[in-house]
Amino acid sequence: MTTLRERAHWAISYIVKNQGLSNEQIAKELGFSKETVRGYRNKAADPKVEFIVKFCDKYGFDLLWFSKGIGEPFPGARQQFPEICGPEEPAIPPSEGTVTTESYILIPEVEGRVTAGPEGGLLYDEPIDHYPFKKTWILNKFGRDSAHHKALVLVRVTGDSMISTINPGELVLVDTWEPERLQIKDGSIYLVRMPDGMITVKRLMLNRLDGEVSLVCLSDNPSFKPFKFQVEMPLQWYVLGRIRWVGREID
Repeated sequence: MTTLRERAHWAISYIVKNQGLSNEQIAKELGFSKETVRGYRNKAADPKVEFIVKFCDKYGFDLLWFSKGIGEPFPGARQQFPEICGPEEPAIPPSEGTVTTESYILIPEVEGRVTAGPEGGLLYDEPIDHYPFKKTWILNKFGRDSAHHKALVLVRVTGDSMISTINPGELVLVDTWEPERLQIKDGSIYLVRMPDGMITVKRLMLNRLDGEVSLVCLSDNPSFKPFKFQVEMPLQWYVLGRIRWVGREID
C-alpha cells in the first residue's frame, strides 16, 4: 500500500511528464502556490483535502485512489502502473459542510467526543480525516437534500458490546440528521448518550408505558444484558444519530 505522499508525488509527476506542465503552471490552474505544489511533489507534506479534490477534478484522477490508495489513479492504469495501484474499490466504498466532487462525497471522520448540546445540536471536534463515498450511493440512501448529507459523520467505535455486527476499531457512518434522531426505528443501531454522559452504540427500542417514556438498549454481544433508562430530556439529547454503514449497509 502506497502512502498519501507517494501518491501525490506520483500523480503530480505524471501530469508534469505527460501534459508538459510545470509545478508553477499546476499551481496556477488549481489556485495554490508553487511552493505548495513543489512540497507535495517532493513528498514534504501530506496534501490537503481541498488540493486532492481540485487535482482530481482538473486532471481526471480517481479521488478514492488519491485519498485512500484504493483502486487505480485512472481507468486502465493497473495494467501499466501496477506498483501505484491499490486493492480493488469496494462496492460501496466534510470544514464547511460536506466536500463533493462529480463522483464522490467526502464524509468527515470526527473524534469520539461526539455529544449533544443543550439545544440538541451535535458537538464534536474538527474533522481528523475525510473518506470518499460514491455519490450515487449517498443519493440513493439519503436522498438529494444537501442538509442531510452534511449531517453524515464517521466515528470510530471503541467498545465491544456490538460484536460481531460492529467490532472495536471499526469506522461507522452516523446519520445525525434531526428527523433520524427524533423518530426511533425499533431495533436499529444508534449512537447513544447515556444519562451519565457516556457515549455508546446500541440497538434501541422506544418504550411508552403508563405515561413513562424510556429507551431500551440492546447489545448484539450476548455478554451484555439489555437495560433501559427513563427519557427525562429531549430525545435528541440521548440519540446522537443512527448508524447506517460499517463497511456495509446497516438498516
